[in-house]
Amino acid sequence: MRPEEVMAARILKRHRLKPPYDLDELVSNYGDLQYCEFPFSADGVTVGIDGKHKPSVMINESISRARQRFTLAHELGHIIIPWHIGTFVSHLDADDEYEYGIMEGEANRFAAELLLPSDWLAEKFSEYEVEDFDEFLADVIADSKASRDAAFIKIFKTLDAPIICAQVENSEVVRYYKTSTAPYPPFAVGEKIYQHDYFSSPHKAVEFSHRGNDYWIWIFETVSVQEVDPRTWREVLVQILAEVGDSRLLLSTNATMAAAYQKFKGLDEDGVCSGVFRAFESKDALRGVASHPLFGQYVIKRVRELRERG
Repeated sequence: MRPEEVMAARILKRHRLKPPYDLDELVSNYGDLQYCEFPFSADGVTVGIDGKHKPSVMINESISRARQRFTLAHELGHIIIPWHIGTFVSHLDADDEYEYGIMEGEANRFAAELLLPSDWLAEKFSEYEVEDFDEFLADVIADSKASRDAAFIKIFKTLDAPIICAQVENSEVVRYYKTSTAPYPPFAVGEKIYQHDYFSSPHKAVEFSHRGNDYWIWIFETVSVQEVDPRTWREVLVQILAEVGDSRLLLSTNATMAAAYQKFKGLDEDGVCSGVFRAFESKDALRGVASHPLFGQYVIKRVRELRERG
């Protein structure tokens, strides 16, 4: 977590809060809050941040309630982050000049953590079956009162579970989200998708709708590989490449394997192997290798050798 996100987490811990909670009351502990009409274009204004006096926080009453809440959390970020001094006029969609833009980004990350705490999201996700992601999403939005877009962004930034989610319209990908442990999808925004079986790694595919939008989601499962081939991983790989028909893939196969192992080596053996499978899903040139019947034997043998080396 970045420093501003840690600060948001500390504020919640200090006040013993988790969603749902009264954000207006929380902000009022740190600033004089009022909602009013603005004679200019802005989402919020905070005046008088000097570390000595209670600043004034003004929120534009003309914007949506979800946007007001994010702006309110954003303004609290300006108050709490110690190097934010002075007056801030906040435009959540603005492309600000460099130094001011950095502070706006910090306040946005503070706000996202305040409204959608990382620990709370992970704990809440553990209460649901993976195929019930739509219920998880609906409850997160209901409890946090955050916008759907803000919830999606924070969920997929926070969760460790390997998940890809695509919003689709007339079978065309409008946007997609992925967690850091999920492979990159083999489709792009604007492309049409018609089936769920894009991935060879074990996974569950679910379709759901939320507030009039349709989604496809892929949740990858942990797999257990049994070592049954008596040969070394090198011998197994030679056979795989010979049958795939491209020995030039040797270096890229071993490089992808090594990089994936480094990323997932903190997990147990099954977790590491599952992470390796997903890493190969992201490499178009290696899909033939990854789909070979002996690929699992290469992976388990290589993982065990690397773990023995420490």
